[in-house]
Amino acid sequence: GQRICQIYLNPDQYPFDRPGIRRAFSLGINRREIVERVFHGFAAPADTCVPPWHRYHDPNGNIQFYDPNQALKILAGEGFSNEFPVSFSLMYTDEEPFRAIVGLIRAQLSLIGIQIHQVPLDKKDLFDYVYGRGGRDRSLFQAALEDWEDWRGGGGIDQFVTRLYQSSSPESKLGGKTYPWEQDLEAAVRECDPETRDALFRRVIMQIDQSMVSIYLCYPHRIWAARKWVNGDFY
Repeated sequence: GQRICQIYLNPDQYPFDRPGIRRAFSLGINRREIVERVFHGFAAPADTCVPPWHRYHDPNGNIQFYDPNQALKILAGEGFSNEFPVSFSLMYTDEEPFRAIVGLIRAQLSLIGIQIHQVPLDKKDLFDYVYGRGGRDRSLFQAALEDWEDWRGGGGIDQFVTRLYQSSSPESKLGGKTYPWEQDLEAAVRECDPETRDALFRRVIMQIDQSMVSIYLCYPHRIWAARKWVNGDFY
């Protein structure tokens, strides 16, 4: 199935409790460079939470794109600069391609005065921190890079948007917080009229995009085969 590489953010922890910082973080990432340098072209940049081939993708929506100059303006408005930079810890699975992605993002964000402290973890440990499982202190989670699979699997549009919501919602990670799209999602799942339901689902997706609780990076193409081909393992 299709996978998406993304960075989960913790909107209950500094600095990502500030929407402007989340926005600047996204604007400072060059997704095309990640696709070319890490995946050797075997991926598509992710400009929104919905892949470009999906019927719910809105090319005019609140897309996540690369604009370091705008990121610098936002950071200045938030009171940050090279003399007083934003810094945070980024957890990631200690394997490729995540190591390469983190290294590249760290270099990109350093150009706009954002400092990343790399925290390599076992995959299970990473998700234990993100979801607060196994006695892990989830307040230590500021940001986490991982991938999420199968946008095109079975289950229909209800499951598609519900899984999207679960992936992006701090409710599913941190608990106890209500976000605007929850009411629309509940209404959409119960709605019988197809047009009304589609409109509600589109609104849910727009709200998830605008919240920037997750930063979407790219959609790797058949990632395991691509890695092997690039490494020269088979032709």
